[in-house]
Amino acid sequence: MDVVDLISSEDPNSVGLIDHSMSEVLLDVNDKVVAQYKEYVLSSAFQPIVSVPHACTVGFEALVRAKSSDGVPCSPLSLFSQADSATEHLELDRLCRQVHLKNFARQDNGEQWLFINLDSESLSVEKPVPGFMSHILSASDIPAHRIVIEILESKIADKSYILNIVNHFRSMGCLIAIDDFGAGHSNFDRIWELSPDIVKLDKSLICRAAVEPRIKRILNGMTSLLHEAGSLVIVEGVETKQEALVAIESNADMLQGFYFARPDAALMDDRELKAMMSELLTDSKAFRKDEAARLSHHLENLTGLFTKTIQKLESKHTLEEAFEPLLAAEVVSCYLIDEQGQQIRKTIHSKSYQKNLDQRYLPLMGGEQANWSQKHYHYRALANPNEINISRPYLSVAGAEMCVTVSKVVMIDHAKYVLCCDLAWLDTE
Repeated sequence: MDVVDLISSEDPNSVGLIDHSMSEVLLDVNDKVVAQYKEYVLSSAFQPIVSVPHACTVGFEALVRAKSSDGVPCSPLSLFSQADSATEHLELDRLCRQVHLKNFARQDNGEQWLFINLDSESLSVEKPVPGFMSHILSASDIPAHRIVIEILESKIADKSYILNIVNHFRSMGCLIAIDDFGAGHSNFDRIWELSPDIVKLDKSLICRAAVEPRIKRILNGMTSLLHEAGSLVIVEGVETKQEALVAIESNADMLQGFYFARPDAALMDDRELKAMMSELLTDSKAFRKDEAARLSHHLENLTGLFTKTIQKLESKHTLEEAFEPLLAAEVVSCYLIDEQGQQIRKTIHSKSYQKNLDQRYLPLMGGEQANWSQKHYHYRALANPNEINISRPYLSVAGAEMCVTVSKVVMIDHAKYVLCCDLAWLDTE
């Protein structure tokens, strides 16, 4: 089948009808659609994208595979470097899209999405008239609502034109995904500008998050922020069980990577995936249970000392006297906050903490005149005055270290106060 036959309905004003002498599409003996580009044969490989809550494949990313005439593989990066101009670059991109759609349509794909990479850089240079995708979708009988257009946001040059392209695909009914977010010069401005339906986080994030607690917290924060922006989150490049668990703990919606399946010409079924996801979710639940047990352990150890401290405060002992039992234990610091969130006097630190005090954070450590009304440990204590509350681990502003805060309402001279004590929190792998 001639490639010109496949795109003959293309708008004649659009850039890039592919030259018959350069490329043609044909059917090989294995009933797969392939294309000839220069000395390379192009075919499709599909990598599954797994929904965490559904424990099944919800889509596939289409990836080009190229081999030379003697069967030597050529990477996608090397393949596209063969294009001699932006026009040819765009033509090659379009050729790949046609091959992917034809191969996807030939298989049992249910209602799953097809993720297609769009060469936004060459589009912004060439500025073709929109219409190519609508024609090849019609030819493949795949509805637009099952297509996810992936845009590599770090390579966007002409922002206004790409926004027009995004709006065009949205008007067709396609979903929009930003690819490799978190790599290179990624920034959240592109999220606000393009309002993607899906954001795919670059594989470098999960690789580091699996071994670095600080990056793991960043991954969790990015996922939360992207959700707030209205985007679903896919973690790419998941290659190990540990990376899969960290991605699940980050509250990512979907996962993609070699741990689940390598790209293949045939669409993967879900028979093995169900068992794999069940094991991952069980292990993730066990991790959360262990973390909850750590928090409970801290609370159990402090309950008696906390009660003694409250009794001393209610008996009008000084803060130093009241805090002494706690500070002699594993507590880093103690402080008292009034009902409005205003701290009463300075924070009192344990002697062991004072020995290792980071002088760079001294302006933040006193706490006197600080207002903590927006902090969860303050308003949760007021909402549950009869309970001793323990916070989730968080970054303390006084010293920039991870800690948990134990808090409880205490009555002094018929006024409500919140007694707080901080404990150092060590991340676990």
